[in-house]
Amino acid sequence: MTQQDSYNGWSNWDTWNFVLWVDENEYRIIHSITQRLKRSEESWCADKAREVMVDLLGEETPDGARASNVDWDEVAEAFNEY
Repeated sequence: MTQQDSYNGWSNWDTWNFVLWVDENEYRIIHSITQRLKRSEESWCADKAREVMVDLLGEETPDGARASNVDWDEVAEAFNEY
């Protein structure tokens, strides 16, 4: 399986891995931002998701997932459900 194939319900391995790292290590930060956005009647967008996650994890996770391969629209949609 290449890293571009769908993986565990996500569009690709890189997207899954970035979200996994955030869920396991930075959930409180993402949840806090989500709640703040909801209070101001805003929501996550792809650019905001990328900005925050790259600030937290860098351009690559410790497992080698690359930010450039992540489906940021999919990540934003998931974060809006937190």
